[in-house]
Amino acid sequence: MLRIALPNKGRLNQDCRDLLNDAGLEVRASSERALTASLGGEFEAIFVRAQDIPEFVADGAADAGITGWDLVAESERALESRLDLGFGRCRLVVAARDDGGVRSLADLTDVPRVATVFPNLTRAYFAAANKAVQVVPVSGAVEVAPHLGIADLIVDLTSTGSTLKVNGLREVATVLESS
Repeated sequence: MLRIALPNKGRLNQDCRDLLNDAGLEVRASSERALTASLGGEFEAIFVRAQDIPEFVADGAADAGITGWDLVAESERALESRLDLGFGRCRLVVAARDDGGVRSLADLTDVPRVATVFPNLTRAYFAAANKAVQVVPVSGAVEVAPHLGIADLIVDLTSTGSTLKVNGLREVATVLESS
């Protein structure tokens, strides 16, 4: 039986469930918090953290998975995208404080500290731009890092940019687009 790794919670979880139900693959689980489920009686779903899906697929624990391209790219595992499902659209962006002097990468003169949940993509992006940076890995609440003096810039996901604006940050560059 084909095993498909799906996000265990969040917006992607619901979008995946809706997509599978629309395709006639009803998600049948023993409870809302079950780790596995039947998909239309034809496939098995395993529910894991979205960021773990690339590892589960690469290691053969799942035959396929549904997760964001940002997480696949960050994993640096040799996986391929078979289909862009079109939901969960977002951008991984470089952002700086509104009240700072950085408007573009050209404004970087020193080696900035960059806080991010995506250290691999961040290093690769700045290396390709020939900009030296010091990556500060964090696990969440990236937007606060420049205000606490932990970092000069951040690299984080955004859909609309509203969270960045609310936190006094401005987009400087796009690292990648994801869905």
